[in-house]
Amino acid sequence: MVKGDFDGDGKVDSAQLLVNPSTKQVALFVVPASTSEWQMLDKPYDVADFDRFGIDFVKPGRYEIACGKGYGDWACAHGEPNWLTLAHPGINFFYTESSSSFYYWDQKTKAFREVVMSD
Repeated sequence: MVKGDFDGDGKVDSAQLLVNPSTKQVALFVVPASTSEWQMLDKPYDVADFDRFGIDFVKPGRYEIACGKGYGDWACAHGEPNWLTLAHPGINFFYTESSSSFYYWDQKTKAFREVVMSD
């Protein structure tokens, strides 16, 4: 579980990896304190890989993203910045010894967005 004021409303939100035993899948969810409604942030994955997934708290700050680092197939789209600047905490969703993405609250769209950090 990771807690922080992800949407900047002054309330502590919660992110968790949750398992659905009936489908044998795991997914990243967040529950903003203001709505108390769970939101799935990423697609579900096979629960057999559960021990390789993890989440972590990301401090506000400036981070170089995958396209800015020139990783794999992540060429920056036209006009896409090489850096992500977080005004509020984010969530690092990672697959051990593999990929990592940050999820953060986008004030303009009023939704969580994903940015690939590594491949």
